[in-house]
Amino acid sequence: MLLNVWATWCHPCREELPVLQKLHEANAARGLSVVGVSIDAVGAGAAIEEFASDYGVTYPLWHDPDNTVSTTFQGIGVPLSVLIGPDGVMRWKHLGPVRENDPGLEAALEAALRETEQPT
Repeated sequence: MLLNVWATWCHPCREELPVLQKLHEANAARGLSVVGVSIDAVGAGAAIEEFASDYGVTYPLWHDPDNTVSTTFQGIGVPLSVLIGPDGVMRWKHLGPVRENDPGLEAALEAALRETEQPT
């Protein structure tokens, strides 16, 4: 799972959306789940839905107005992305926008997806 913590008011979050969407589309069949977690305030549901629609986001979006996700992953600020392997272990963490062709993410993602594809 690639968990991405974001907010509608975050400009760098907007920059990374096409990259996250591309990762979702390219790797969902291999077992990757991209999930966006909005830390927008309570009552922002309509704004989050409109934002997702405007940017063509098709992966699941969760809403965490209390921002417990950042506490859980010891993140300060948004965007924050965390790759969690099939064993539940954090494999990669990045504060700032996800960039296309990030070598650290690509290596961690490929290793995690290989684990997912191996028979048990």
